[in-house]
Order: sequence, then C-alpha cells, then structure tokens
Amino acid sequence: MNEIDLIENWNEQIKNQVEIISSFYEIEPIETLKIGILTNITNESFPNYINYQSVVSGISQARMVKGVKGVNKIESQIDRLLKSYGLEDLNKYLLDAAVELVVMTIDSIYDKNNARLKKAYTKALNDPDFLYINLKLVVKILAEYLRANNVEIDNKTLHYMTDAIKTKKRELTKKIIEAYMHEDKTALAEAKKDYKIAMIEMLDNYMNKINIPIKHAQQVGMEQKIVEKLGKDSLDTMTSILLLGMREKIIQNNQMQRILQFD
Repeated sequence: MNEIDLIENWNEQIKNQVEIISSFYEIEPIETLKIGILTNITNESFPNYINYQSVVSGISQARMVKGVKGVNKIESQIDRLLKSYGLEDLNKYLLDAAVELVVMTIDSIYDKNNARLKKAYTKALNDPDFLYINLKLVVKILAEYLRANNVEIDNKTLHYMTDAIKTKKRELTKKIIEAYMHEDKTALAEAKKDYKIAMIEMLDNYMNKINIPIKHAQQVGMEQKIVEKLGKDSLDTMTSILLLGMREKIIQNNQMQRILQFD
C-alpha cells in the first residue's frame, strides 16, 4: 500500500475527520485510516463465499487462492510474504500484506498459458467490486492463518470475528456430520436449516452479536467508533484508492511479464 497516495488523495473533509479522531485516540492519522479501512472490511466480510458475482466470480477466485485438487495455490505466496514481514509484522501490517497478496495472486494468473482466463481476469480488473471481493477474501485468509499460528491479531474486531465464525461453523458442521453418521434425515434437514440461518445471520452485522472479553472491549469499541465517525462513504473512498493502486500494479506487472516473454 502506498501511504503517500492515501494521504495525498484524501479530501479536506476526510483529512479533518481523521485528524480529530487521531488526536482523541492519540494515534497517527495514517494508522487511524488503516484501522478504519480494515475494520470496515471486517464488518462487511462474508463468512463464506456466497453472493460473489463478477466477471470472474469470487468463488472461482477463492478456489484458486485456497487450492484445487490438493494444490494450495496461496501457501507459497504467504511464505513469500513471511520472508518480507515475518509473523509479527504480518500481523502489524495486515492490510498492507493483504494488498500485496491480492496482487501476487492475480499476477499468478498471468503466468499461465490460458488465454481465455487471462482475458476474463483483464476484464474483471475493471470492476472495483471484483478487486474489493478479493481484498476481503485475502484479509479473511490471512486472519485465519494468523489465528492458526496462535497469533493474537492486532485488530481486535478482525480477531474476534475470525474466531467466532470459525467456532460457529465448526459447531454447525459437527451437527451435519453427526446427522449423516446416524442417517437421521430429520436431524440432517434441521442441521442444514440451522447452518443456513446462521450464515444469513453472520451477514447481518454479526460483530454486534459476538461476546468480547472486557480486556479487549475498549479497543473493539475504538475500532468501531473510528468506522462510525469516518463513515462508510469516506472509508469507501479511501479503499477505492487502494483498489486503484492494486489494479495499476497488476497491470504494470502483466506488461513486464509480456516484455520478458517477448525477450
């Protein structure tokens, strides 16, 4: 992420809002903005890959990222990030790392020989929603990776959202598996119904339904207050700057790949 681009492109209204909030919480303006963007992404994140519609669907991207037929496409890319960041900095600069990971993942498409797929992704890059879907997806994957490595995520909204969704889905999946094992059609139908209801519930301001320990409640409150005070329109504007930067980087990398292939 280019912090200079973020700072230079915010308008006076956003700048004033950020400075007031930063002064109140005694944190740097750029950090206030990053907290707002990451928390807003977390609040909007889908717990599973439904309702993703684009030229190249989000679920296709999810499969490519998480792996198909036992081949984990993103594992080596996270390893590359760890060489630059390490676990501690991956946590500290999670939003920056997520932007890099989206670029790396889509770059890998252009390493392939599938002209039709390349054409589809080139078209998809013109759709801001496509890039935003992938940014949300990668934030979720990195958060799950950090929690799997017992790292306490700095952004507590993301930390508790990640844990809550994982726990809830594990409980619901266990009910489905048990119903299958006992060949109980009624229990299976009920378990599937509960799963569907829970997934819909998670899409509807799920953060407000999670129990947060007292020691972290103040920080979660701060993160949510930053989102509230900056407002969705301002955060969407600043996030769009990140998405534009991602798109330009991907296009530049693709052009460089073509030059190297031609040489």
